[in-house]
Amino acid sequence: MTQIGRRFAAIAALLFAVAACGGSAAPAAQTDVGITSNSILLGNTIALSGAAAAYGTIANASNAYFTYINNTQGGVNGRKITYKILDDVYNPANTVPLTKQLVEQDQVFAMFGGLGTQAQTSVRDYLNNKKVPQLFVATGATTFMSDFSSHSYTIGWQPPYQGEARIYAKDVVTNHSGAKIGVLYQNDDYGQDYLKGLTDGLGANASMIVDKQSYDVTAASVASQLSTLKGKGADTLFLFTTPTFTIRSLATITALHWEPTIYLNSVSNPQVYMGIAAKCTSKSSPTARPATSTMGSTSTASRLPTPWSTSSRKRGPT
Repeated sequence: MTQIGRRFAAIAALLFAVAACGGSAAPAAQTDVGITSNSILLGNTIALSGAAAAYGTIANASNAYFTYINNTQGGVNGRKITYKILDDVYNPANTVPLTKQLVEQDQVFAMFGGLGTQAQTSVRDYLNNKKVPQLFVATGATTFMSDFSSHSYTIGWQPPYQGEARIYAKDVVTNHSGAKIGVLYQNDDYGQDYLKGLTDGLGANASMIVDKQSYDVTAASVASQLSTLKGKGADTLFLFTTPTFTIRSLATITALHWEPTIYLNSVSNPQVYMGIAAKCTSKSSPTARPATSTMGSTSTASRLPTPWSTSSRKRGPT
């Protein structure tokens, strides 16, 4: 996660150098809302608490990089970057007023690295109407890659979720043609984007999906959905989930003594989450044998020789 945040910030520093100086390499007098002769003010809404709090690392890493640039280079062309981060708890109902606060009260130059498909979609029209750049949105929702003509102030960041899911579909059809697929997905644009990519990618083989179950982001448990998928005979499970629900799911699967092949998307497969999942699994069922896992990334899915052991996992670009 910290690597993602640093990549965000490094690219941003270049863009801000151009924006703050009217494209010139030398300091200039031009200013804009949120930009003065010695400062650049950026805003961010992200989950620092709640079910998706793990993603707060993205904003914190970006802020650490901006601080580094300020301390070692005096900012960008003499302008120090202030990065104001507000906690929306991964809830669009919070994202909207917090974004308006940053734009209308704090007068930020741009929103940078905002998290969440639903959250960022909920403020996209507002930001574009206000001509406030919405930079490097931290979601792979396909809409952020396909709607540039109508939202020219918005720039996505991650490869699209539908494209990622199509890669998994190709792997299943090629290497596991007899699979009985169960899908657990988040019941919003994020989860539905992945589900559509998988279904479209399977094409004529979409009947390989024996059942699909959704959950709400406010749910306390997904045990019922997973029990249903097991009961339907699924031997291959796709988890289109966020980290907290992924960890809960892996622990539940082990407690159910279910051993499907598991595909985890790029959103939930970083090493830190797998470490937490392994601990939760050992606590929930110390003698149970974890399921065989296939770990997804944005470019590939690589099988783990030991379930949930991340030391030998090869990752694609994130």
